[in-house]
Amino acid sequence: MKKYVVNQARNSQFSIYRNMFINLVIPILTYGCEVCRSGGRLGYIKGSYILFKTHYKVKQSTPYVMLYGDLGRVPLSISIKKRVIGYWYDIINSDNKLSSILYRLILQNNVHYGHSYGWLKFVKTMFNDIGLTYI
Repeated sequence: MKKYVVNQARNSQFSIYRNMFINLVIPILTYGCEVCRSGGRLGYIKGSYILFKTHYKVKQSTPYVMLYGDLGRVPLSISIKKRVIGYWYDIINSDNKLSSILYRLILQNNVHYGHSYGWLKFVKTMFNDIGLTYI
């Protein structure tokens, strides 16, 4: 009975940690990722998943994909790409917003003058990777 109570306490503590991580840390790491592609902060996420691996007592060589499936999560890069596509869609469908006007100017500079913009290149490669090269 004592072992059962200890395991329940350990699992509830981990559950609190996991929920705190999902509700506090991930929004901080993804803040503003629609505009500045904060993918460089993914090293923090890998470090936290090492803690998850330690808690589940799996080998450190266990792939992250298996851990994502066990936790019911997706990689943070997918969430970032989803938010970037949503932001791009909002820009495309708005008419008189400042972001929409700036997007059109950036697109014209890219097409006519060959200027390169990181965010525009990121969106274009994202669509190319999923097979939507015509967008």
